[in-house]
Amino acid sequence: MTTTQRPEIPLYARFKLAILDEIARGQLRPGDQLPSHRELCQQYKISHMTLRRAINELSYDGIIVAVPGKGIYIAESKQDADAGALVSFHDDIAMRGMQAGMHTQDAHIEAASTAMAQIMGIEVGAPLVYLMRLMLANSTPMAIARTYLPLSLCPGLLNSELVDGSLYATLRSRYGLRLGSGKRTAEAVLADEDQAQLLGLRRPAALLLMEQLTFLDSGQAIEFSRIFYRGDQYRVKAK
Repeated sequence: MTTTQRPEIPLYARFKLAILDEIARGQLRPGDQLPSHRELCQQYKISHMTLRRAINELSYDGIIVAVPGKGIYIAESKQDADAGALVSFHDDIAMRGMQAGMHTQDAHIEAASTAMAQIMGIEVGAPLVYLMRLMLANSTPMAIARTYLPLSLCPGLLNSELVDGSLYATLRSRYGLRLGSGKRTAEAVLADEDQAQLLGLRRPAALLLMEQLTFLDSGQAIEFSRIFYRGDQYRVKAK
């Protein structure tokens, strides 16, 4: 009778499993710094080449974060990006126990392009409010939101601050609009130079692009947004 021999686990995979086991047992926590490369090689009896492969894979998987000039840290748990189509970023961050913030990068009126008119069900050339905002949680840049709204539904939106920093709260309380439903799609994209700079990322950096079309209870489109979330901080939960 012959026995089937199990394949030997590569050294780099053993190191990954050891790190994951220490995280699972609470010996390593988010924010903890790992020892230097030399110390890790000595502790786990692996070569620098093997360690680099394991570190690269752990970093790609979002388990660790390498900070140039500082070291390697256990990554914070990722937040679920899809809190709900009608939940604002401001409210979502507050529900997570963090302080939401916003820096407006651009705000103006522009004419609807053919593509945007088709998306929002309006006439080509109809005036749209355009907002580009940097969204923060506890002062850390988390996302870039590019938003379009029909000016006819929110006249004067650019003339005053948002209610409590929330676009949805402003639409509800200032304009009496009732949000009814929303459609969302998500995909992974790479950050361009401007996005990486705003979010404090080093390129190449992955972003989670969430596109959302929001409707009033009447069925009329009120908002189309492209929100670029940091890929190292957010995930989408399958439903």
